[in-house]
Amino acid sequence: GRRHLAIKVVEESAEKFRALGHPEDEATALDLVSRVCLTMSGNAAAMGAKKAVTAAEALLLLARQCGDKQSEIEALVLLAEALTHRDEHQEAFEFAGAALRLAGDCGSDWGEACAMKAIANVAVGLAETGHGDPDKAKFYAQEAVELFRRLGVASCEAEVRQTLARAYEKDNMPSLALEQVLKAVAAVRESGARP
Repeated sequence: GRRHLAIKVVEESAEKFRALGHPEDEATALDLVSRVCLTMSGNAAAMGAKKAVTAAEALLLLARQCGDKQSEIEALVLLAEALTHRDEHQEAFEFAGAALRLAGDCGSDWGEACAMKAIANVAVGLAETGHGDPDKAKFYAQEAVELFRRLGVASCEAEVRQTLARAYEKDNMPSLALEQVLKAVAAVRESGARP
């Protein structure tokens, strides 16, 4: 319905921005397409994840052409998230790891936190399928929580705490999982948003 129409309109906008030679506006449109596609569920989830990968790949190419390292980090993280939705965990790890290395090279705390969040999500997804180690998810999630707290980004902290809760749950530690959920709610409340 409306989400498909919105995606189509934003995709067309990205094409128009490309034709007009406005790379920053094109990048914004591609980022939006990828993020909206990742919110699709049900029968549309697979198509959404595929479109998200395509948009993130285009964003990565554009960021590299423009030499925009921060956008490159964000595109690598988006690719990792989209590939995780497609259960392509090994590739997702590679892109998230590349984002983490690039963020470290650039000294971007925000980029490092986002990359660690992506790695934690991939790791917990693997752990939930029985093919991964919840300790890896916990390590990266805890690191991301600390960075997001230091940066004062409560919404991202709350998201990562939910990932951490999933890792504790998979590791058969329900009390620690519940503690993380409660801390996630507290972080959102501190920010003034509704949980």
